Amino acid sequence: MLQKMALEEKLLAREFEMRKHADVMAIKQAELQLQNEKMSEEREQANDQADRLKRYGEALRNVLIKQSNDPVEIVAFFRNAEATFE
Repeated sequence: MLQKMALEEKLLAREFEMRKHADVMAIKQAELQLQNEKMSEEREQANDQADRLKRYGEALRNVLIKQSNDPVEIVAFFRNAEATFE
């Protein structure tokens, strides 16, 4: 009878440890999933920013005149750029 109680006690202790371990693993898995979602959102946001920057750069390229190597035309270039953004 005493051995049976000791065996049952060990069995209950093992079950408790297994449940505890399962809970810890579930928590870690949930944390990992949350971290993956966060990384995916950050990656998506970075791609959106890169795409937006690329579009803005292309728009500016099409709006502004090209700056020439002639120093006399520098003033005209900056006046045009200033007038574009006013």
